[in-house]
Amino acid sequence: MEYKVSSQLMYNAEEPGTLVLNIRALQGDNESLVIEPGTITYLDYRSDMDRLLVLPVVEPGEVSISYSSVVKSQFDFIDFSGLSPQPVSELNPAILLYLHPSRYCQSDKLTRMASRLFGKIDNEFEKVLAITEWIYQHVEYLSGSTNGETTACDTIVQMAGVCRDFAHLGIAFCRALDIPARYCSGYAFDLSPQDFHACFEAYLSGYWIMFDATKLAPLNGFVRIAMGRDAADTAVCNLFGKIYGSSIVVNSELISGTMDPVFNTMNSSVGISYR
Repeated sequence: MEYKVSSQLMYNAEEPGTLVLNIRALQGDNESLVIEPGTITYLDYRSDMDRLLVLPVVEPGEVSISYSSVVKSQFDFIDFSGLSPQPVSELNPAILLYLHPSRYCQSDKLTRMASRLFGKIDNEFEKVLAITEWIYQHVEYLSGSTNGETTACDTIVQMAGVCRDFAHLGIAFCRALDIPARYCSGYAFDLSPQDFHACFEAYLSGYWIMFDATKLAPLNGFVRIAMGRDAADTAVCNLFGKIYGSSIVVNSELISGTMDPVFNTMNSSVGISYR
């Protein structure tokens, strides 16, 4: 399947400052990037985890960014019915990072709750499915109910949130059960209304497997932008100076292939791992 993803962002700068954007697909093709005013010279940084654009804004005024790309969806279906969990002692040090508490995912404060709810499930894939289903059933998806300071523990108290909060809570529960987990931002096909979306990935038997506790968009229609410990590592935009966002328009459309939507379900032993 191929998707065309796009985003248009508008900002107002009251004084010189800097925009750090994270809006480009990790594996994009036929990309278009238009920045106005055209006098802005941006810096381009790429890694396996994200693709940052650093825009120095030298004078007050309106700044607009328009991005589009064609992305071929590349993932594998992994059957966990016969796979054994990988002990922490055998994990690559780069993976161990995703076992630790982070700014928005205070897994150390949720250990007792996670153990009580999910600790008796032996199969790790089924355990993360149970985490995803519990969040879906118990946390209300409520736009505007949280802000940029909301943590996984706040979500437990409020029992409401948006996609970033659902992802943070899933990550925190996983880490509390010694399962590495990371935050993933991206474009999501069939998400309504269209916006940037957040899911989480759990590291199971050597694979990063995608989970989405919101169930608002199919897992196989996700185009990854960035991965990190939590939303602090993957923010769409970081603003430095008196620069304020005024509008964001996001879209993802299927342009080739047929979509057979896949969601997390409790009766499944198969997960999706993006390449």
